[in-house]
Amino acid sequence: MSALAHTIAGVDQLERINQTLESLRLTGSIRLAAQLLDHLEEITGANQITSPHLTALLDHWRQALTE
Repeated sequence: MSALAHTIAGVDQLERINQTLESLRLTGSIRLAAQLLDHLEEITGANQITSPHLTALLDHWRQALTE
């Protein structure tokens, strides 16, 4: 796993991403949360980072923000 993939898809980072998105949602910053998701998806796609945990987290939040 590349250093970038490890940095983004590591367990600690996934928890931080989740906490950040939850904080943005709770404060009503849905647009900012969606922009963060877009950015994370761009980074992971451009760098071909594959992680089932990261994919599941991003999918969860994409769905949660559209409800």
